Amino acid sequence: MVPAGAAGGAIVKRTGNPVRLRNFDHHVRLDIVANDCFATLQLTDKPLTSRVLRPYDQRTALKANVAAAMVRLAELKKSGPLKVGDLFCGSGTILIEAARTYPHHRWVGFDLNKQAVSGAQQNLQANGVTAVEVFRGNSICLAREWDGLFDRIITNPPFGLRLGKRIHYESFYRELVATLDRLLRPGGMAVVLVMKFGVMRHAILRSSLSLQSFHPVEMNGVRPTIMVLSRKEGDAD
Repeated sequence: MVPAGAAGGAIVKRTGNPVRLRNFDHHVRLDIVANDCFATLQLTDKPLTSRVLRPYDQRTALKANVAAAMVRLAELKKSGPLKVGDLFCGSGTILIEAARTYPHHRWVGFDLNKQAVSGAQQNLQANGVTAVEVFRGNSICLAREWDGLFDRIITNPPFGLRLGKRIHYESFYRELVATLDRLLRPGGMAVVLVMKFGVMRHAILRSSLSLQSFHPVEMNGVRPTIMVLSRKEGDAD
């Protein structure tokens, strides 16, 4: 483990500048993970997690910086316009992060909770995002009219932890993968934040999806994984 004091001392030695905890010119951030130490300059006064306005706030709302990472992994720069969906939009964090960065794509959100649909619409409006459609519906059982229409799906399914509810992960992820499989076009991609990586990986083995990469994250003591999936080219809808 790299001691924080040693890392800070190395920066002082390298720059020749003293440490000031007040009235400083530069805010140096140290992130220490196991034996790795990352030194960066923080350019904003407030944490990036709080950059999304939330008139409607859920207790389980996704952090904005995690949503931004998921959007980046979806490779939205490569082509367009694309049709992109969030199957569990909640308070709309992913849609806000994505749509204001790539407004030329078509954005669609779904949530089973009526209050969440209304709240997501409030949050989208508060953040100046207007070109997004939000529908109420069971994301696992979306109507067949949506089959094969999405180029990308970026979503954060419920973990079943903070809400005090238990999820049977094997059946839930199996149904989720089947839904992703039929909603995505051949060559499409899904970026999904999952609580049980191994269970989700097992679920995709019987589908037309393949795992491209995975990225563990930490959120207030919970350690989910961002999984990047692709639907094989040439598969029949």
